[in-house]
Amino acid sequence: MKTANCIVSLLLISLLGCATVYNPVTRREERTLYTVEQEIALGKKVAEQIEKENEAYEDSRVNRIGQLVASNSHRPDIPYSFKAINSPEINAFALPGGFIYIYKGLLDIVDEPELAAILGHETGHVAARHGIKRIQSVFGYQLAATLALAVLGDKTEARQVQQIADDIFTLIILGYSRKDEFQADRLGTIYTHQSGYDPHAMISVLEKLGEQARGVQITFLSTHPPIEDRIHEVEIVIAALESEEESEDSQNSR
Repeated sequence: MKTANCIVSLLLISLLGCATVYNPVTRREERTLYTVEQEIALGKKVAEQIEKENEAYEDSRVNRIGQLVASNSHRPDIPYSFKAINSPEINAFALPGGFIYIYKGLLDIVDEPELAAILGHETGHVAARHGIKRIQSVFGYQLAATLALAVLGDKTEARQVQQIADDIFTLIILGYSRKDEFQADRLGTIYTHQSGYDPHAMISVLEKLGEQARGVQITFLSTHPPIEDRIHEVEIVIAALESEEESEDSQNSR
């Protein structure tokens, strides 16, 4: 039976290795071990594990703003979930497949436009597939094989998926590469603007994070680019958005 499972697993892996997924952010087809459906299934599994270990709860404001921002993202077609975690920690994170969380500590210090900017940033990670790419680079075929056997109903492998879920959460919570963080800032600024909020809210959020970090070690910021560099990149995006609006207004007035 184990031999049969391994053979089927290897066959599934070979199919996964040949899969391509269109990335609407880069506008290119990208080779991947995980289809969109598998990305969502993996994110759901990790989300279930997180909610077993943390007090996650529905927050109407978080969900309302999150769904609005997601609808204006590059991937509005996947089912997003936005929840809060009852912890004083200053943080927010996104899992593959659109499962996004914000800690109460951060939620309590931001206004609505700033919340939109935070959720826009996290949605940017999902839109660009940062999470699944990082998981793929670390776990590769190992996780693909485990998932394949779990789908076949192998209880031993299903338990391994739960264990891997904890590892994935640790991987995600430590943050993405600096390149990915810059891109999420840019995307989040655009999504915030497209959702009807002032994109400068992204700058005010970054400034608040900088203030909160003074004298206190905020874990996820240690892997992020310096706040001043992030603000500079956001200012470039905002200038481009304002220039685009001025151009459109000029054309409409003719």
